[in-house]
Amino acid sequence: MSRQDFKKFDISKAYFPVEAQLLFIRDENQMESYSALKSHRAIIDCENNHVFSVVTDSYNLILNKDAVENSEGLFTKVFKNIAFKDMQCFNVTMPKTRSFCHIDLIHSESDFEPWEKDAWTPFIRITNSYNKTKLLKYEIGFCRWICKNGMIFGDRSIEFAYTHSKNAKEKIAKMADNLGDIKQLEAQFINQLKSIKDVVFDKNLMFPLVLKVFEIKTDVTKGQLKEKLSKVERLLALRDHIEQLATHYCQESGENGYSALNVLTDFATRPTNVISPTSHINSYQTSCAQWLDEFTKEIKSKHFDPKVYLSEQLNIAAKIVTVASQLN
Repeated sequence: MSRQDFKKFDISKAYFPVEAQLLFIRDENQMESYSALKSHRAIIDCENNHVFSVVTDSYNLILNKDAVENSEGLFTKVFKNIAFKDMQCFNVTMPKTRSFCHIDLIHSESDFEPWEKDAWTPFIRITNSYNKTKLLKYEIGFCRWICKNGMIFGDRSIEFAYTHSKNAKEKIAKMADNLGDIKQLEAQFINQLKSIKDVVFDKNLMFPLVLKVFEIKTDVTKGQLKEKLSKVERLLALRDHIEQLATHYCQESGENGYSALNVLTDFATRPTNVISPTSHINSYQTSCAQWLDEFTKEIKSKHFDPKVYLSEQLNIAAKIVTVASQLN
């Protein structure tokens, strides 16, 4: 996808009605009589009467729409000289239960090119949940225009999170002062991309790399035969998928560290062969950024060898194939 092909995502899909409603308990003396609890409320999806969670009366419900609108102060700090009204919704990630969501906002004119005809764009991800599984969070990420592969810089100083408090908007504005300059982060990112593109990285190493970066469970020796077969089949399907990605990106950019990064970010953005894919996207994309930091340090050694770097995962990949032949 190019910038010219960009179409805004319909953010209203994340703006469904949610309310905090009273909870009632049955009177012990009069079984048909009920009284409202004073200390707790139920967070309800009003369209289907689904209960997301039960909260105390001190909990301040922040709707997805509120989470977006309250972030104006943050955007004006990060995206210099760009009006908040000009931000556009790039993507919304949300499970079928609608219990949480990631809302990615960009400014389509803020892209940059590490090299010609390969544009990336910064974005801010807003994470919100109604079942108390995720903190309200604002994070910086980068996305490659051509394929929408993204990564999140989860441990940088420009990430912050807090619980649903009654002064959320004030906290956002205050914490925005501590955010880094997006241009500095872009410059650092471009330098990292250029350094890994110079590293030879065989496409046959991509599957072991995915196992390493995302810490995918690979024990195929434990359990009953049916369970072992299920694990092996899932891992072999994952291997085949990663090999397809590796072929595509190596044809596009060569067998190097940049292709490896694209394989990782593609899988992180569209995870397959995992339970509840939407719940993995943010953590996987964060793992991509962590790997980029670590890998750029690893390759500074003149003795760096990708096969040594992935020796443990290469052994695991070989073991998966061996166990598969034995079980079949």
